[in-house]
Amino acid sequence: MSWRIRLGSLDGQPQAPKSEASGGLEMEEARASVQAALDMVAKKLSGLLETARGKGAKAYAEGDSRTFQRVDRQRQALETFHQHFTSLLSEWGKVWRPSRAAGRLRPREGGRAGRGELLPAKEYVFPILRALQAAGGAAPLGEVLAAVEQEIGPRLTGKDRGLLSTGEVRWRNRAAWVRHDLVEAGLLSASSPKGLWEITDLGRQELERGDLEHTWQRLRRAAGRR
Repeated sequence: MSWRIRLGSLDGQPQAPKSEASGGLEMEEARASVQAALDMVAKKLSGLLETARGKGAKAYAEGDSRTFQRVDRQRQALETFHQHFTSLLSEWGKVWRPSRAAGRLRPREGGRAGRGELLPAKEYVFPILRALQAAGGAAPLGEVLAAVEQEIGPRLTGKDRGLLSTGEVRWRNRAAWVRHDLVEAGLLSASSPKGLWEITDLGRQELERGDLEHTWQRLRRAAGRR
């Protein structure tokens, strides 16, 4: 007998086990939350490296050898750490493999929020595609979500900006689900590196068409929903 059943509730009744879908969703939410954090660290590290390189180049050009040596030591240490971190990202990518099964664990739109309390999921579609188009075709998750928030921010509700049980912001989690559907429908690449979102030629065509209802129905068909 499991600890969950033995401990039970205060009235002595055993607790009902979580459904497979509920447990799977929590795992996916946790994965998305960790991925977002890793992407943010990767972006910060890249920024630090660029800053160190810029300061070193400036000191070298000005003939300030003392500053150059100090900054160059920092740059070398950062590059070494960045290499280790990149290896960890690669290992993390091997732990989680996206699959069609993940789509079946998705909660019904809105989750625990009431009808009309969330921005509809389809409203994320074109902002994601536009963000990637503006970025030249591909961008890290964090950059995409920042661009998406700029566009849909005024329309996000309090529930959208609320936190899930994992601590992840709800709208960011919903954007990740829409990205999943975009990949399934072929509008985003399924083979891009972990943490990188990339638009496909089909995605560009749908964006140029500009018919959200047409694109949304394509996503729903790809996900097996009507």
